Amino acid sequence: MEELSCRSVRASLWDYNAGDLAEPVNRSVSSHLGACRDCDMHRLEANSMRVGLRHIATKRPPAILDTRLRVIASRERSRLLARRDFAAWMQERKARAKLFFDNLLRPFALPAAGGLLASFLCFGMVVDNLQLRAGWDDGMPVGLFTGVTITDVSPFCSHGRDVLVQLTVDSTGR
Repeated sequence: MEELSCRSVRASLWDYNAGDLAEPVNRSVSSHLGACRDCDMHRLEANSMRVGLRHIATKRPPAILDTRLRVIASRERSRLLARRDFAAWMQERKARAKLFFDNLLRPFALPAAGGLLASFLCFGMVVDNLQLRAGWDDGMPVGLFTGVTITDVSPFCSHGRDVLVQLTVDSTGR
């Protein structure tokens, strides 16, 4: 193999110290390092730096960064799947619309249910007082409510849902 220059040897010192060079190149670099004191000093510095870097404590990225990266990857995957064909695109649009309306209506669901329940309770308390009754006995009936009296029962028996009621009002309004 041909003789290497100092520049090419110094460029390959990291790989040489890690043991990642091919055998013929490794032999050429070793022979050059044995002959060149400057390159051997660079090798010792690179090796010292490599050992020092190995002992530096590694920091784990924050959990929020991991979560954000996962969200970005998930969105990208969803975008790629949606562009696969028209049916996938329609399905993705349908899911987005459903999520939009769920998120839009959810804050109103509990207050609306509470309002309806309160309305029913209030109406149930007030409904008994909504009837109008006449407060006189012999006068002309002008109220909306009068008592019903049955004077005669039909001789025919009815078991169905239809009932015939015949009403007769006399000249006094009774």
